[in-house]
Amino acid sequence: MAEGLPADVPILFLNANPGFDQIPGYFADLLPVLGVTNPLVLITQPTRVGSLHMGADLCNLDHSPAADRYFLDWLGRNRPAVPVDPDLRIYVSRSRMGPHAQQYLEEAVLEAALKAEGYHVI
Repeated sequence: MAEGLPADVPILFLNANPGFDQIPGYFADLLPVLGVTNPLVLITQPTRVGSLHMGADLCNLDHSPAADRYFLDWLGRNRPAVPVDPDLRIYVSRSRMGPHAQQYLEEAVLEAALKAEGYHVI
């Protein structure tokens, strides 16, 4: 995790997928909110580094539970306090992420049905 790194050590991302040519803005905006202020660098060509720190796989949807206990503890310490609105229903859609993102078949129909049930589709 970044909390063990000096603040000037960059966090590197590899553009392993076609079309991944910039770090998503929402991600760059979220990290400082969580207390991570390290510079973010997208690697787009073969690169050698003097020292590499590999973070643990702390959140992986292929595992059960998906989030490691260390990650949940860190999130509990760093997540901003936000009041919960029990009536707020949100569906995070992939439909506007572009053709390279995996989407559900007939996602537009799903979104329309969820909107009819009172969900905010983002």
